Amino acid sequence: MTDAAERDFSRSAAVLVGTSEYEEFDDVPAVRNSLHLMRSVLLRDRCGWPAERVAVFENEHSPGNLPDRLVQLFAEVRDVALFFFVGHGIPDLYDELCLGLVGTTRVSERRATTSLPFSAVRNAFRISRARVKIIILDCCFAGLALEHRGRLGSEAMFEYTAATGAAVLAASSAYATAWYEDGPGVAVPYTHFTRRLADIVDSGTADVEGRLTVAALWHRVTDDLAVAGLPVPTYRIEDGAGRFVFATRPTAVGPSRCVPQEDVATAGGRPAGVDPWDVDALITEFPDVPVSVWGTADRAELVEILIKLGADLRHTDRDQSRRILSRASELVQGLPASLMADLLAEEVRKLSRLVG
Repeated sequence: MTDAAERDFSRSAAVLVGTSEYEEFDDVPAVRNSLHLMRSVLLRDRCGWPAERVAVFENEHSPGNLPDRLVQLFAEVRDVALFFFVGHGIPDLYDELCLGLVGTTRVSERRATTSLPFSAVRNAFRISRARVKIIILDCCFAGLALEHRGRLGSEAMFEYTAATGAAVLAASSAYATAWYEDGPGVAVPYTHFTRRLADIVDSGTADVEGRLTVAALWHRVTDDLAVAGLPVPTYRIEDGAGRFVFATRPTAVGPSRCVPQEDVATAGGRPAGVDPWDVDALITEFPDVPVSVWGTADRAELVEILIKLGADLRHTDRDQSRRILSRASELVQGLPASLMADLLAEEVRKLSRLVG
């Protein structure tokens, strides 16, 4: 996916939470500006998120039903779940990360009950069946989210599809602070972390195909802040999340998703004009595959099933694995352009290289 116009976020959700005003902690005007900057970044052409898929929670007083709202917002997501927080990060009595809200107290015994515990975010992400899960934490002590007790996941988080992955980018290590712009010469202050992330996205940084992946963005933000002598972010990228295209270069032109006409005539050994999704033909071609598989209503789910079958067979029947992955590669070309289609295509390519 190399053009913002092709990016489909209809099955994705981004949740941005920011707290710039506090009853017991110092107010941070840079947080408000950074929250709105992050929203602006996502809505710009390079990222392509539609406004209706980006929810913003600003200066929430108390957790209330916020954990439940996170679960609801991410529950139906199938492509990308993105969570961003900017504000005070505070460890509780047991060194668990708490995300500061307006009414968060300095009393350590009550921090978890007056803040948004990171465990609530982790819970919402574990429940979500999104294929890509991204967390960006711009706060002090953000690295606590990467400690074993706070990591995103168990294997259950990734069991739904081989194309799933998770990434966490934390503006600071577990016991360090995150910085923001301040001083009489700063008219509109931002946090250094979010400001640098936005600058990289806006700069047009991309690979030869016009893509800025999560992994490339994470590495660039980390390197740039380190060179500037600012707190160095920490991060963890698991499975396929690093390949997710966070932003594109709008003018880039990528390869066509269509199968070349000269290949259509012989693809899968069928004559030209035969529907590659024809159920009877698929049943005949793969008699060992349960017939019920071909009846799935969602074509993307069918491709996912083929990928899993191909992966399962690669150690026991490599010829069958190659045939299944070859058909999956062909079928994925016929999916509408979307984040999910790109992830599935990448997974087919990766497995096909392993099978040989």
